[in-house]
Amino acid sequence: MSGYIYCITNSQYKFDDIYKLGYTAINLPIEDTKKKLLQRYETYFVNAECMMLFLVRQPIKAERRLFELLREYNTQKEIFKANYDLIIKPALEQIKNEFNIDIKVDNKDRYIGKINKVVKKITYYSKNIRTLIIFISKQFSLMPNEKLNKKNCINIQNISSQFQNYESMTTQYRLTKQKIDKGLLDNLMREVKVILLNNMDYDDVNLNIFLDNILKL
Repeated sequence: MSGYIYCITNSQYKFDDIYKLGYTAINLPIEDTKKKLLQRYETYFVNAECMMLFLVRQPIKAERRLFELLREYNTQKEIFKANYDLIIKPALEQIKNEFNIDIKVDNKDRYIGKINKVVKKITYYSKNIRTLIIFISKQFSLMPNEKLNKKNCINIQNISSQFQNYESMTTQYRLTKQKIDKGLLDNLMREVKVILLNNMDYDDVNLNIFLDNILKL
């Protein structure tokens, strides 16, 4: 089991050296987890700020260990009052090292739910696959700091080819006034899912944004 250890505060609490620490089992990529975490606590921490968020193995045990390290600074259940740079941050770094995890493997696990949603989205767009082809083609004209890495660009190019083949075959069916073989879409979905779930580089920092943009189509 894995989860995230976090430290959140806001400008007012930070001025008074007050921080909320704990773990969350939100099973999402790190940026999505941070967003949901801040939304969850915005009632208590207006304009909340995430000071640190990192993945660990055995998060319940990691949280218990963190609280032991900072026991003398605990003011409430998960609230601690201490200098961040001198006390809080070093304790968090110690936990990060003690409960280190293979981020790559867990990143893949965290993308599975979103990838399945993407596959459903593609299925929804199967009658207008051109929209997805245009979107994917834009991926190759993005700035270097925005586009997927080389490996994932190749994978996305492969997916684009799958879309184009599907569009060509369905067009041919329509021109000849034949009933479109439903197996074509099933095969397309199967190929796309294999690429997304097995071939992608899940450490690519822009992969999450790419998937989100497909879901926004």
